[in-house]
Amino acid sequence: MKVASNGLTINVEEKGEGDLSLVFLHYWGGSSRTWKYVTAKLAPAFHTVAIDHRGWGQSDAPAEGYALANLAADAEGVIQALNLKRYMLVGHSMGGKVAQLIASRQPDRLAGLILVAPSPPSPLSMPAQAREVMAGAYSSREAVEAAIDNMLTAKPLSEEDREHVIEDSLRGAAPAKIAWPRATSLEDITQQVGSINVPTAVIAGELDRIDTVEVLKNELLSRVPHAVLPVLPSTGHLSMLESPEEVSRLIGDFAATYTATTDVRAREHLSSRLLAQDAVKHKENRGEKDMQDTLTKKEQVTFVKKEPPQWLLNMWKEIDDKTFGKGFDCFTEDAVCNLGVADWKGREAIRTNLKAFIDTGFTAKHHVTEYWDAGFLKVFRGVVDMKPDDRSKPTVHPTMSHFFYMDEKDQTKVRRWVGAVGPVSFG
Repeated sequence: MKVASNGLTINVEEKGEGDLSLVFLHYWGGSSRTWKYVTAKLAPAFHTVAIDHRGWGQSDAPAEGYALANLAADAEGVIQALNLKRYMLVGHSMGGKVAQLIASRQPDRLAGLILVAPSPPSPLSMPAQAREVMAGAYSSREAVEAAIDNMLTAKPLSEEDREHVIEDSLRGAAPAKIAWPRATSLEDITQQVGSINVPTAVIAGELDRIDTVEVLKNELLSRVPHAVLPVLPSTGHLSMLESPEEVSRLIGDFAATYTATTDVRAREHLSSRLLAQDAVKHKENRGEKDMQDTLTKKEQVTFVKKEPPQWLLNMWKEIDDKTFGKGFDCFTEDAVCNLGVADWKGREAIRTNLKAFIDTGFTAKHHVTEYWDAGFLKVFRGVVDMKPDDRSKPTVHPTMSHFFYMDEKDQTKVRRWVGAVGPVSFG
């Protein structure tokens, strides 16, 4: 689909439906099809919009105008032209830096930011001679293949994916190929990213040789402290091609966590994910028939909005009071808790780790604003007042979304807790 934006014609690949749109921005050398596996996986639950940056894929290729501001304006124009009501930006590498700039402007309809192996907000740290070598990385098939093997990947790509990467890299317009290494990558937006005020996830590849985990920690998370940083094992820079299932899961779960109380498809996405995990467990422990019984449940899920139950209010009160007592008896002994990137196993581990977190210098007060009940899955949304012990810092009021997956044998007990709170930054 062609969309008029910022004086150009921008190519857009659109899939799926849903109240929440996921807007995908690709890397230097890629195109909208770089995201093909991820959008195919997510489109049943979300509306996906993958954009070809100017000079790449099937978009127009002007002779000049490849600064971050130009790329951001193109994407903003597409968002406006498609009249996206609520959206999250998903940016990879160069597209990640573009997404950071857009998010720093605090658009009204932006619900979240997902950065996949993003270029950091600071200027690219590379000698001029090395940047000139980089400018020729897509000059021939041999050069692109060398870039794939020596820099872009840690896992071998399929023959088809490798060919697509080569085609996209060679197809790029000459001005677009040289603009990033010579100018755009050197832009400094470190001051702007401190204004990002939406939930943010940064997905890194353990073996990424371009935007390493350490660089992202030092240059990005230090400036966007509320961001979470999941790391994909044995994965390089092209994570959406190397580890597409894992990238899709992280993006889908992050988006669903922050929107499931208001978006039916997002609720279905998250409950289906939990059911699928249970199905695997059933297959291992109880056989094929129980697995099928578990999977069919997702066709019967109905959420009803109710008043929050007393066990939930008791648990939050004990967190607020810092007592961490019998309120945690709502969990099974072997319960699992995933708060952001936390992975706590066992009731006592949940209790101990939450206490340690609360004791890091603030007092919390939780307010439940919405509660939805589907029997085996309880969902609620609220706000938490977080008052730092250091009185020179302001109190913050991040939103929270939590999902309690009840035990099959005793539905008064929580077996799995998935939640997210953010953004959190005391300034």
